[in-house]
Amino acid sequence: MKKIVMLLMCASLFISCDSAKKVSEGSKELMSTEWKIVKANGQAVEMGEEGQPTFALNEKEVYGATGCNNYFGTYTLEGEKLSFAQMGATQRMCVNMDAERNILLALEKVSAFKVESEKAYLYDAAGVCVMELAK
Repeated sequence: MKKIVMLLMCASLFISCDSAKKVSEGSKELMSTEWKIVKANGQAVEMGEEGQPTFALNEKEVYGATGCNNYFGTYTLEGEKLSFAQMGATQRMCVNMDAERNILLALEKVSAFKVESEKAYLYDAAGVCVMELAK
């Protein structure tokens, strides 16, 4: 019985190490820089009143700017699956609130990502690209 328990514990340790390695490999480039938001929900994103809209991840949080306000929250990253929670944003009134709404709505839909060369793509659950990012 003890041998079976030890075997199961060792197997779970290897599985968790392997899954941590996948997260680290898949997220390293996404977490390596502050990205410029190029498109949100298929629409081009232009520089806002307060500068270029951005997207970034650190070890615990997602954060960035919409070109008017700043947003922040937590995220879960497993392999190439990505989701956000506890999102919030500053609430300044700006001229182009439509662009900001579009960015925030796109972030709500994110469930996966892919990094290719100098770009990253965030996808919804149906596999539709909801945000395009560039270095």
